[in-house]
Amino acid sequence: MRIDVIYCNGRFETLDEMHPRAHRVGIANGRVVGVDEELEGASADIEIDLAGQPVVPGFNDAHRHLLIESQRLSQLDLSSSVGETPESILEAVGKRAQKTPKSWILGYGYDLRRLQGRPSAQTLESVAGQEAPVWLEDHTGHVGIASTSALERAGLAHGGKSAELVELDDEGRPFGLVKEQAVGLMRRSIGPTPACDLVELLGQSASHCAAQGITSITEAGIGATLGLGDGPRDIGVFSAASEQGRLPVRATLMPFVTVPHGIEEVGEFSEWRGLDLGIGPGFGDEWLRIGPVKVLLDGSLRACTAAMTQDYHGLPGERGVFQFEPKKYRRKVAQLHESGWQIATHAIGDSAVETVLDAYELVQRDSPRRNARHRIEHGTVMTDAQVRRLGAAGIVAVPQGAFITEMGDAALAVLGSERAKLAHRMKSLIDAGVVLAGSSDAPVADGSPLIGIDAMVNRRTATGVVLNPDEALTPREALVAYTYGSAYAAGEERIKGKLRRGQLADFAVLSDDLLSVHRHRIKELSVGATVLGGEIVYNSGAIDE
Repeated sequence: MRIDVIYCNGRFETLDEMHPRAHRVGIANGRVVGVDEELEGASADIEIDLAGQPVVPGFNDAHRHLLIESQRLSQLDLSSSVGETPESILEAVGKRAQKTPKSWILGYGYDLRRLQGRPSAQTLESVAGQEAPVWLEDHTGHVGIASTSALERAGLAHGGKSAELVELDDEGRPFGLVKEQAVGLMRRSIGPTPACDLVELLGQSASHCAAQGITSITEAGIGATLGLGDGPRDIGVFSAASEQGRLPVRATLMPFVTVPHGIEEVGEFSEWRGLDLGIGPGFGDEWLRIGPVKVLLDGSLRACTAAMTQDYHGLPGERGVFQFEPKKYRRKVAQLHESGWQIATHAIGDSAVETVLDAYELVQRDSPRRNARHRIEHGTVMTDAQVRRLGAAGIVAVPQGAFITEMGDAALAVLGSERAKLAHRMKSLIDAGVVLAGSSDAPVADGSPLIGIDAMVNRRTATGVVLNPDEALTPREALVAYTYGSAYAAGEERIKGKLRRGQLADFAVLSDDLLSVHRHRIKELSVGATVLGGEIVYNSGAIDE
């Protein structure tokens, strides 16, 4: 038997129960044709010696915003010391205004909770001028600060319909802080990135993913005019990047909930929802395909806008917000479910999680669908009863390990020590029979799977607090979540997530064995090479080509 390539002398962790470890993997047409003794008698055009290095199936980030990461490559990065004080932010904005005096000035990444005071709409205007509107998003993407001219362009200078989401000063004028749905209005007023620029930037972001050992991502929201994705041409941008060889990852694209619409004479009933030309879930191939519909139900825990059943700690009467009125949300879920869509709902607070569970259980009762695999994205705060309901209903959980490190201290602050025991559940979900997917929500949090796995195993916050140690995963459980679990969440476990005959030949070469190093060393590991469909798409020198 003649095949394309054999990778030999590796320490492959296949995650295949029938053959859990291997030293040789044979590949033809981008797929695994066999390992070790299954390759008896096979020869290959190319044989690559891995010199005994450890290998795992390619990481799969089940919830990432590659388009937003791409857009931010050309924006002000305020995530470091630049974003610690109003003065440093104003200085950065002023310098950008000198270079682009009549263009939007966009920035991201500061932590609003740690910011020592805030620049106002007026002070931003004073350093940028009226012809250079300023919009600066905090790292969560759920709040931001705008200059006066930016507020005017978004129709928020006088509050309007979103007055409750725009902070006002003592005289009733917008101070500059904008939250939740009003953030979408700000993004829409900026307009789309030029397509040719976005394709190039998307390629840069995807290459960064490949350097992290990522071979597949799910883009969590495309087509929205209110900020998730870049607009109606998002599929075309991904397609162009793929055709031009700029996309070294496989991508599953989640249309935002506003994108599927009624199409006559398609499906078995008049309420069928889909994309233009009747395109529905699963359209595409192993490189680029349409996945679940993304629904944004509540806000951010850190910004105290996630919908909670009890008041935030120290904030009497404050329980967050719903982006979707629950009754309207249930109707939308029913429409999408009956149209065959998998649904992925952003729900962070326990009140939002309860609303999602009620809706998913109701549609399965009224219109049973085998293997619907509806998802809860984040699910940051969940009660024991909710955890059990997820398992019983077959709902997939898509949490983010890096949130523990980057936002665990904030969870303790806004929930209080007792209620924080309900935050970032993982082990209890697995014990309840829930399939757990690994993801980052990058650029909201660090996109490295190794950083995420470290957090899932060690659960240390930025200040060193171990948050809910009973929820810690073993390294193997975390690895399975970031490979098989994420493939399962997208309905692709038959072709991804393991290294066995018939599956895609996607894997990452690591600096050490993830499953045998001391758990506190996981974050020290690095990716030496990434292989996609048998071809090396990233190599730091780990493979002699």
